[in-house]
Amino acid sequence: MPNFFENAFKEGICFMEQKLSKTELNLTIIEWLRLQDYRIEPKDGTLMLPGQIHPGLGIGHEIEEMLMDFISRKGRDGSLNTPEHWYNAYLYYMRSHFHFLNPAFEGIFRSINASIKKDIEEHRLTGVAWAIAQGKLYHKPTKEQIIWVALEQVYPLSHRMKNYFGQEYTEIVMRNYHPKDYFIDWDDTLTK
Repeated sequence: MPNFFENAFKEGICFMEQKLSKTELNLTIIEWLRLQDYRIEPKDGTLMLPGQIHPGLGIGHEIEEMLMDFISRKGRDGSLNTPEHWYNAYLYYMRSHFHFLNPAFEGIFRSINASIKKDIEEHRLTGVAWAIAQGKLYHKPTKEQIIWVALEQVYPLSHRMKNYFGQEYTEIVMRNYHPKDYFIDWDDTLTK
């Protein structure tokens, strides 16, 4: 973990401990979910996402709706997952409004997304996902390489879980939001 992350992470962890230590949450934990068609081999020249073995089924939205309906009916506080790759977290955030439990990391994550928005437009999500997986993401001010850290994301459903992501959480997110601080080293000038 880069040095500049440490203080931010500590602030986020203190917030989490303060808000969650006396609260027993009832979350549905999604440990593993693969929405791929195992019967289809990838076509030659098709760039798959990191960790992807077969083409996707294209039913992510439907599965999410079904899961959230189930979780809501069970009276749970929400759903928790730990995205293995940056692009998983990006898709969960953009499509489903999952947020990291650690507000400092949420700010860093949003900063990365804002910093590489044009890269996604130019190289598509697959290209950017591979660049990040290959260690080509850097922090501009320090030139430190950013390696993806798998942390917990939550989709809040209950009132108390939504309150967790309230004003105090948002203030910490915004203190760590620096939308121009990250870049992808497409030419490998820093990775050589």
